[in-house]
Amino acid sequence: MLVDNPMISDFRVEREAQALTDTGWQVHIHAVQRPDLPTHELKSFGHLERSLPRSIRSPLSMDYARSRSKFARELKNRGVQVIHAHDHACLDFAVAVKRISSSVRIVYDAHEYLAGWPLYKDIPEPFDRLKGYLVWRWSVLRERANIPFADSMITVSKSLCAEFKSNYQLKAAPLLIRNIPNTKHDITIMDMNEIIGIDESLHIHVHSGNVYHSDARIAMLLRSYVRRKDIFLLFICNTFNKAKVLRVAESEGLEWTHRIGFIDYPKDHDQLMGMLASCDVGVIHTWQPDWPSHWLSLPNRLMEYTLCGLPIIATKQPEFMSFQKQMGHCVLFHGEDENELDSAIDQVEMNTQHLKMMAKQAAGSISWEQESKALLDLHHSLQPRAMDRP
Repeated sequence: MLVDNPMISDFRVEREAQALTDTGWQVHIHAVQRPDLPTHELKSFGHLERSLPRSIRSPLSMDYARSRSKFARELKNRGVQVIHAHDHACLDFAVAVKRISSSVRIVYDAHEYLAGWPLYKDIPEPFDRLKGYLVWRWSVLRERANIPFADSMITVSKSLCAEFKSNYQLKAAPLLIRNIPNTKHDITIMDMNEIIGIDESLHIHVHSGNVYHSDARIAMLLRSYVRRKDIFLLFICNTFNKAKVLRVAESEGLEWTHRIGFIDYPKDHDQLMGMLASCDVGVIHTWQPDWPSHWLSLPNRLMEYTLCGLPIIATKQPEFMSFQKQMGHCVLFHGEDENELDSAIDQVEMNTQHLKMMAKQAAGSISWEQESKALLDLHHSLQPRAMDRP
């Protein structure tokens, strides 16, 4: 496997690697080099080697082509047979291996829809935004050129499967493997009211993970919660996202200290699930209709909230509407309508017990064990496990 980060924590990669390892494959994960981390680590999900050059994220740098060629030769010399490339940057390195070793099989695991994720638009400084655009545009064109070299392709939602097939003129849609957590054992529930120091009578509505919203959407979310005396909005996020939310709260002049709080996003997924299971409602507000990667996504947090038995307040997006129709434990609102958000919060609070019952039923209908069967079948079709070879 190739991963375009140092693999401090990457839940999807770990889940997939663990499923393959548990079923008899030898998994070797190449992650990005970082001087303060070990080059080699033996993990339960395989051998982790931080050998990918840091230039993998800088495709327009002078060193990019040289380091890509060097890495490709190293993998060829090791006799690698199947490369599972996570996201577009790793796909480019995987294709470099295939160009000099044509028997190599490639699985492209597209966590995101790059053509619909123009991150450069969030860069405030004009010159840096231009550089960001050039990198994004190069990466989109390179991904389009590389996809035909992949023997198989995976992505995370039905909508993105259809979008990839249409936009890239694929003969077949990518294989769907959703981001469903691996919960083989009972979740150890943490007491978040006690941990964050709030009255046990307060209901916790939790927003977990990155805060992708615009300042206007953050302000709308905060306004809807700070005026409620019986609800506490908890962000489980990193320091960058915390600063983003606090900046908006302060610019809006909101009295937020007794209504909104933050806790660091944990590196351990079991710990995250224990935090979520102690909350009362999950919140998803990823309203960006002009960014298809977000608009068509089926994010981790939707599945995490569901497996923790939480009712969900979420924006009216294609995958969320389909999920709600199937499961019945979500209340949806238009992402730019503050009145609809207020109404959604009211509905959840008035129907909490019923929605929790529906969430429990939904949790029983999804599992990583079931979802991973498609991944295992795919890899078995490309290369039998060592135990299955004659």
